[in-house]
Amino acid sequence: MLDVVIDEYGIRIGPRFSVSFHRTLRIPDDGRVYPLPPGLGAFPLFKVDDYRDCIPPLWREQGGVFMPMYQREALWLGFNAAAWKPRATSSISASTDT
Repeated sequence: MLDVVIDEYGIRIGPRFSVSFHRTLRIPDDGRVYPLPPGLGAFPLFKVDDYRDCIPPLWREQGGVFMPMYQREALWLGFNAAAWKPRATSSISASTDT
């Protein structure tokens, strides 16, 4: 099993793979093509266990991490891995506004 390390701005899985969560602006959902919006820095990650006394009960049951995000913001994922050791990833958004 690979070690999983959660730090302030990302998640490292094993010695050669990490994912970070980057803040950006939302673009209109009108079917038109827009240039990529600017990157506005990484979202901070917080461990649910560190905030057990001030989070919704469902979060305590599920555990994990959370990040603060305004409705006007969007998110892009940054993947970092050793070029000589390719990785496959899958991402799922289980819920929003929980």
